[in-house]
Amino acid sequence: MLVLTRKLGEEIILPDQGVTIRLTEVRGDRARIGVTAPDHIRILRRELWDPEPQPARRKHLPLAAAHP
Repeated sequence: MLVLTRKLGEEIILPDQGVTIRLTEVRGDRARIGVTAPDHIRILRRELWDPEPQPARRKHLPLAAAHP
């Protein structure tokens, strides 16, 4: 893992992917980060990323049917 220190307004770029990451705000222990990227690159928060999604059919079954 590469760890970088940035000041407010400074950027990190991934030139081969066309991605720019900018530190836009810092409040206490929280930082606001802006990401600019081409439309074909997905950007997700880690907590929303599911590397092994469940089969689509299970999402629509009633709870009792989903757990035989």
